[in-house]
Amino acid sequence: MNNLDTLWAYIRKHVPSEGIEDADGGPVKFRDLKQYHEKKVSRWVEVGKTQRRRAEELIDDPLGVCQLRRTDSELTRERADEVPVVAMLLAMSIVLNLDEDTLRRAKAILERRDVQDIEMRLKSLLSKGDVVKSTRFPKLELKNFKSVSLGFESVEATYSAAAEDAYDGARDLLTKMGQQLLQVPSGIPMQFKGKFTEYFGNPDAIEDVAKLGFQGGAELGLAGHQTRSAVVRAVLGCVWKGIESKTMRLYFGGGTVIPKVEAYVPDIKSARRDGRINVHLAIGFFSHDQRVIHDGMSVSRGGVLIHELTHALAGTIDVGQAFMPGICKSLTNEKVWGTDALVNAQSYASFVEDAFG
Repeated sequence: MNNLDTLWAYIRKHVPSEGIEDADGGPVKFRDLKQYHEKKVSRWVEVGKTQRRRAEELIDDPLGVCQLRRTDSELTRERADEVPVVAMLLAMSIVLNLDEDTLRRAKAILERRDVQDIEMRLKSLLSKGDVVKSTRFPKLELKNFKSVSLGFESVEATYSAAAEDAYDGARDLLTKMGQQLLQVPSGIPMQFKGKFTEYFGNPDAIEDVAKLGFQGGAELGLAGHQTRSAVVRAVLGCVWKGIESKTMRLYFGGGTVIPKVEAYVPDIKSARRDGRINVHLAIGFFSHDQRVIHDGMSVSRGGVLIHELTHALAGTIDVGQAFMPGICKSLTNEKVWGTDALVNAQSYASFVEDAFG
């Protein structure tokens, strides 16, 4: 049996996908890690960008930091005692998209823990029920954050607090936007016209809504020909109403998070599953500043969530590589981009940050 098969077998034995009984006699269900990886690979292959981290490195990286290769067989013989640590690193890599440096640090910590502790953490990481309701925000749920402790002290609390702060930041920005922009019956108030024009062009220009390219955006309530200001107001209205009225679940990692993406909604159906707003966060999300920084190159964590909310609730798309404020402004060059600024998710997030942050 080669190293990889040894790890799959160990994980299936200690974290069976059919589940176990918990201390109270209730069922605990677990992810099948091998199937989970296959799902992730298929998703990443669909994305198909060669500069992105290859999906198979989700396996090769944790083995590599342990000086192992998947086709060798040391874990069945002279290094069998290392299987729990390597299995935990493999699960961390696949579920949470961790890079090699993080895996190396995790390895050093896990090697100081006993086998029972590692197996407990493995069960927690692969549990399907790791959902915690925020104590700060009644409409916010956090999934995978409990298991993300990974052996690092206080990591769970740090990431959970950062996710809650991001949600708070998004709500604060959207509330200011709603009160100062959307409560005006129509059009764009004079004090915001300059910023509006920078991100979306002439607010009074008329566009055919059907040709703009929103994905599943029927909730916008728009049809026929509308002014650009009406389109933008409709999108932002959807987002503001959504974050105020719907439960939002933030996932740390997940089967659909793809390489180099810091936050992600897989598709409209999944983003709105069970009446919630479902957004996946990758570890890169937490490298963003919590504050709004007006330098033309930065996006706050709250701004990232607003970006994802426009996908989930209004059907916006990502146009090219327009993920920063300065690039978003270039989309108003209609000779090059046409009306793309009106459907670009980051244009909305950056406008809200720039005008109301």
